[in-house]
Amino acid sequence: MSSCIFLFPNALLSEEERNQLGNAAIPGPLRDMCLGFSEPTCFPVFGTEALQGIATDQWIWMNIAKKENLIPYAPLLWEGFGGQRISKEFWQVSPYFLDAKGNIEEAAEAFDLDEECYLRDLLAPLARKYKLEVQVLDGRFFFARKTAWKIEVCPWKAQLHQKPQPVFGEDKSEFEAVDSEIKNLLQGSELNQYRKENDRQEVQGLWISGGGFDTAIKDVSFTRVVQTNSVLVKGICKSCGIANNFVTPEGAPWPAECPEGDRLSICTDFLDPAVKKDKRKWIDAWEKIRKHVENHLTTAKGIENLELFNPVLVATDGLRVSTITKSLKKSFFPMFGKKQDFSRQWICPKD
Repeated sequence: MSSCIFLFPNALLSEEERNQLGNAAIPGPLRDMCLGFSEPTCFPVFGTEALQGIATDQWIWMNIAKKENLIPYAPLLWEGFGGQRISKEFWQVSPYFLDAKGNIEEAAEAFDLDEECYLRDLLAPLARKYKLEVQVLDGRFFFARKTAWKIEVCPWKAQLHQKPQPVFGEDKSEFEAVDSEIKNLLQGSELNQYRKENDRQEVQGLWISGGGFDTAIKDVSFTRVVQTNSVLVKGICKSCGIANNFVTPEGAPWPAECPEGDRLSICTDFLDPAVKKDKRKWIDAWEKIRKHVENHLTTAKGIENLELFNPVLVATDGLRVSTITKSLKKSFFPMFGKKQDFSRQWICPKD
């Protein structure tokens, strides 16, 4: 039986957040939605806090692509933004600055056209020296290589708000040389002069991460429909061969004539940190989600409207994934069935 999977990034509550919300931590809409579901399971996607922040992306990669390796998000982002598939290794290039504590913070999500030109010119000699290709799409920079860089680098989302993490691997020396030269080139550069004139944050470095080859993954995924606004998830869908007309915006109705298989609906209501800090916003978010889940389960029709879908609810935080499921198969002993409420265990799992 196929599943309707509803993913809620950043919905898991820490003990501090739970205490702050008090009695509102488990509101009525949440309890109603979880009624009849089985006992949840919760597990850390990674065994180290060094990868804090990418549990959601990693779970999506593992669920759709059925891969266990660390998500190679650079080529997936490239394809998600509309880049043509190129048989080379792609690396995401993320501009950053160091705050007063020495932590890495994002300097810019994307560059404007003038900044693009300045940065292209700045990187050109370095790219020739280290046999890198500079690729740019919608103001976002990538490095492409013919051969794999044998290194392990902390993912960008995990590196944010932390001190720079060390690099490991055979090509560590070359990678660190590239990193050092980029920092030197940025000091007093035309790019930073332009940004200063326009009251923009100085770029002190470029975090190179997420490397991998843009390779199609075929005949693997059981997922046939995905609802998302994420460029990265769209890139995963393309790599896994999910047709564009079955990748729809977040909150949209299911597309007509969906193929048989699992469906994934991603709801990003909890990515706004303010939602967990405000009791009213928290309750309203769950009421909105309850209606969304109810509507999407009601309208999920398979072949000849005969297919049933098991609902699966998935909540994440930076490291953990908590899952709760409900079987729609009829029990042979319904009189002995007792609907339990596992909503608290699902959304407030114990560490």
